[in-house]
Amino acid sequence: MKAKKATSKYQSKKSKSNKIMATRCTIKVEGIDSVKVYKHWDGYPEATIEWLSEFNQDFTDKRGDDAEYKIAQLLRSSVRDAEKYGLDDSKHTGWGILPMDNDAGEDFEYVLHKDGNVSFKSI
Repeated sequence: MKAKKATSKYQSKKSKSNKIMATRCTIKVEGIDSVKVYKHWDGYPEATIEWLSEFNQDFTDKRGDDAEYKIAQLLRSSVRDAEKYGLDDSKHTGWGILPMDNDAGEDFEYVLHKDGNVSFKSI
């Protein structure tokens, strides 16, 4: 059973042809200064923050401050927990690893902090 799409107070962007465009976001892990995770679809807080918060708190409780493992396990979680959180389960697109200074045209930026908390900002 697929998770329901969250409604958002943010407006979906539309292209010139009036098609709804992706709401991209990037996810940074505190302690990693070279790369960030790219999430192409549904980067709105309503569709992303619950997953990131639960993942980060659980990882921190069980593993502590281990940024390299955290970013790797985050990607594994995007597959393992896709159905639970309604994450994009595309086989060939939708997720990536980008250099930290890459402009992905993201609408939101999330940070997974060492203490288990998650912050985000609209770009």
